[in-house]
Order: sequence, then C-alpha cells, then structure tokens
Amino acid sequence: MILNSQDVGVLLDGEEELPVLGGLRVILTPGHTAGSISLYAPQKRILFVADAIKKRHGLLLPLKTATTDISQAIASIEKMTHLDVATICFGHGRPMTEDANGCLVRLLEKVRN
Repeated sequence: MILNSQDVGVLLDGEEELPVLGGLRVILTPGHTAGSISLYAPQKRILFVADAIKKRHGLLLPLKTATTDISQAIASIEKMTHLDVATICFGHGRPMTEDANGCLVRLLEKVRN
C-alpha cells in the first residue's frame, strides 16, 4: 500500500523532539523507504532504526530488494555515525549494546568500499 500525505496523521520534517525518554529526536533516514525515520534519545544514547539497518553477525544495509534507494540508505547511515550511540534498537531482533558507534562506522566504511 502506498500512503500519501492525506493518509498520515502527523508529518515529520526531522526537527521534532518528542517528550519521552528525556527528549526523543526525530531523524529522517530515507532509503529503506522514502519516508523512513529513526528516533534518537541522546540522554539514554539509544537509537531506534526500525529497518534502516539490519543486524546479522554485525550491521548490514537493508535488503536491496526491499529498499527504495540504496544511496539514500547509505547517506542515512552516515547521519547515524554522527550520533553518540550506546544501544541500537532494530525493527527485528535484539538490540545491539556493544560498540554501537564503532559498528555504525564500520558499516559505513564497508558499504562505501
């Protein structure tokens, strides 16, 4: 199903901060889908990435066959590397709690080569 702006209750531009977890920042992370967002809780150092990244023996790009724009997906990962992250929560599977920042940087290096 394809949604348009009339189907959405609230449009986000990436500048919002939600009043939970000490302030949950909305980060636009298109790639997997055109309207993908991630949520970042700087006080807790938690990044919720949904399906922008997948985890399987390390971090991976979302499946190419299920991604609308792989170059946008890589640019979104680059945005994530600028955050101070201790925990990454995914759309599927357990959170990553060890060396989250380092894993993001290594993923970016891997997909750029």
